Amino acid sequence: MAYATPAELGTLAQEGQNEDTALLLLTLASNEVDRRVRRPLAEAKESQVLAGTGKRTIPVVAPGWPLTVESVVVGDDTLTEGEDFRVRADGTLWRLGGKVWDEEIEVTYTTGFKEDSSWMLTAKRITLEVAARAAGNPQWLDSITVEGASPSFMTREGQTALPQLTLTATQRRDLDPIRWRRWWA
Repeated sequence: MAYATPAELGTLAQEGQNEDTALLLLTLASNEVDRRVRRPLAEAKESQVLAGTGKRTIPVVAPGWPLTVESVVVGDDTLTEGEDFRVRADGTLWRLGGKVWDEEIEVTYTTGFKEDSSWMLTAKRITLEVAARAAGNPQWLDSITVEGASPSFMTREGQTALPQLTLTATQRRDLDPIRWRRWWA
């Protein structure tokens, strides 16, 4: 899923990109954002089976990620939020009544960010910046010679910018707070 549209890229890059090329660049740039964060940012429903921890908490999503639990099943029992467990802000489920998560559980939940959230707007900004940079060098040239001058399209320490679909240090830093880290693994 691309985090921006070809029309938005056209407005920013002011290039004569055809829609297919623009969509390709946006999809590749969005994939770089997802790769940095280690999962797609868009809100999605998921289901997973988790091994019991023997503790009162069990991690479901990384800290900072939204978590809306639809169902929790332990064995043949469907647990009730507020009576059997509580969803914590750190992405874990807290078992109530002094019980622990000692059995395998199946959790169905929604995680990810809404389209108008600040994190999705950050992803859109970064996607447009990366795609516009790639659109500005459509042949993905290493360097070009014009009237005796040979400017190079280099990034740092001798690395070429090709294919120019990489995140800058600032862009990586902007995404780091929501980078998916499984601290419990």
